[in-house]
Amino acid sequence: MEPVTLAVVSLAVLMLLLSFGVPIVFCFSGALAFMSIVGGVTMKGMMMWGLQQILSPTLLCIPLFIYAGSLMSESGIAKYLLEFVDVFVGRIRPDLTDPNGLCLWCCGDQVRKGAATNCVQIAELLIQNA
Repeated sequence: MEPVTLAVVSLAVLMLLLSFGVPIVFCFSGALAFMSIVGGVTMKGMMMWGLQQILSPTLLCIPLFIYAGSLMSESGIAKYLLEFVDVFVGRIRPDLTDPNGLCLWCCGDQVRKGAATNCVQIAELLIQNA
């Protein structure tokens, strides 16, 4: 098999396994096994190349970002972060002076509502129920 065709088919195997939710280690192993069986690529050469590439900071960041995203998703912290940001940034509008700019309208209405008004409303409910 031609090297370009082998690389494209191996990438397709990798993407197919990833789309089925197979762990990333097994996805790379499947693509490597395909290249070894069909293309005649030696396993030793690919392992040595992979060991050199794994020391790349870019490749190290990818699984860590995936792990951090899954942690944020599972714990629900992403929802709390979005609500926290919504308190400080009320509106995003286009800038009137710059066509490529954004105008952020920062407000604290939600903080005022939570701290002051709710306190009064709780006191009113206590007086009514007493």
